[in-house]
Amino acid sequence: MITCKLCNYKTEKSLQAHLNKFHGLKKAQYIAMYPDSPVLSKTFYQELTEKNKEMAKDPAWKEKVSEGLKELWKDQNFATKMIDTLQRSKSTPQIKEKMKKSSNEYWANISDEKREERRQLLIKSWQDATKRESRINALKQAHKSEEVRASHSRATKKYLNSLTDQQQQEKRNKLKETWAQPENRKKILEISRMGLKAANSPEGRANQYAAFAKNPLGQWKSCLNVMMEEALKKEGLNFQAETRIGRSIVDFFFKDIKLIIETDGDYWHANPNIYSDRAKLNNTQLKKVKRDAEEALYCDKNGYTLLRFWETDLKKDLKACVDKIKKVITFKKAEIACQ
Repeated sequence: MITCKLCNYKTEKSLQAHLNKFHGLKKAQYIAMYPDSPVLSKTFYQELTEKNKEMAKDPAWKEKVSEGLKELWKDQNFATKMIDTLQRSKSTPQIKEKMKKSSNEYWANISDEKREERRQLLIKSWQDATKRESRINALKQAHKSEEVRASHSRATKKYLNSLTDQQQQEKRNKLKETWAQPENRKKILEISRMGLKAANSPEGRANQYAAFAKNPLGQWKSCLNVMMEEALKKEGLNFQAETRIGRSIVDFFFKDIKLIIETDGDYWHANPNIYSDRAKLNNTQLKKVKRDAEEALYCDKNGYTLLRFWETDLKKDLKACVDKIKKVITFKKAEIACQ
């Protein structure tokens, strides 16, 4: 049973018709006045939900609804109004949290068969030139917002940090397989050319200048850098991030004791515990290994202490890595005090 807050009218189903007839209000207007007051009873809402689920199984009904929505979205006024409404609702923390929770529940309970079906539908929709162009424009527009870019960056880092070593290796193998196919390689090169063209456009150069102003060294922080930086700050340690030492830009530098900390990815820096056969390293890995060796030699010749931490160790036990740094700091300070 639900009650109208305006006149105490009670019903077991819906207040929508009552609000419209006796108060001249739409559902949205009533909810704006009384945010915590339901318009539909829980029982009636569940009935509608079940009914809609049953109707959604009918291909003819789905096609009819789809065509109707397509016609509605062709109306520019309707499209603008709907987009504004969605953006306003998404800006509300409660709605954001509700949407996130609903999405997580859906993907957690969906079957593998249904997931694959959704994936194929998405692939098919991207093959439609009109839809693809529309989505690309929408993404470009969204990424003009610093908040959206930051959110996307956080989500990407969170996803990459959640991957196990095996999953990361599987992704690398998948990329190798993709690159090995000429048609895929051609597509990737086309996308790269588009990216270079965009980067060299007036807008692209302006974005690069803005990014350079924020970070003069031009260093992109990896997820490992972020992990270590947060851990060091939590311990109250005083350090400099992304500092040029010789020809290298080091991840973390303790100036007073000349201590350098590097956090290296297993793949890119070719962790010897994983890539023991150095003859099988690719060109990128070989360059990184050579650069790391040159950096170690420079540090040794110029009185710097260099500590390297591999991705595997950081993800396995970050605290142990930080404890090791603290011990070295204590030792170095004691050593300097005795001089």
